[in-house]
Amino acid sequence: MANINSNLDYFDTQVEKNWLNYINLDGITKRYSAKEFYEEMQNDPSERVRAINLINSKVLSTLTIGSLFNGGFTNYFIICDPAYGIICDKCNSYGAIVLLLDQNLKSNFENKVFLPVGENYINFSPNLYSFILLHYPAIPVNYKTDYWYCPYCNEMHRFEYDSDYGLMYDQNVLKF
Repeated sequence: MANINSNLDYFDTQVEKNWLNYINLDGITKRYSAKEFYEEMQNDPSERVRAINLINSKVLSTLTIGSLFNGGFTNYFIICDPAYGIICDKCNSYGAIVLLLDQNLKSNFENKVFLPVGENYINFSPNLYSFILLHYPAIPVNYKTDYWYCPYCNEMHRFEYDSDYGLMYDQNVLKF
């Protein structure tokens, strides 16, 4: 049990460090509002297909490029979170696209939950753990401001937080 706890402690420290490195290096250069993001998914189904393919391939997380010319990222990220379990009750998906609308991306981590959950990373051998964590960064989610999108069902949702269960994927569909 001590090994699992030490790995989770390492995860908590390292994800914040990795996230800050990504944000400080290039940052978010293309920001979508919830409505703009949803419209983008309707106008460009290839992005939904790409997300589905990455989730099916069990890629833990994927940063999305903001601009080929300016670098940086968009404020949405594709995650695969099998250790969490089923994310979308409608299609039984274990992946989603997370849209970060929180403006405070460099701090306040004690009030955020990093996705995908740490258990996904800890399953890798100690030799690969740091490498996987660096290349597939966990994303800080603020349940009050951020959204999740099911690329299979083509539906937007909010997050919830419960003191007993932690971060939860709200199943109510949002209309735009």
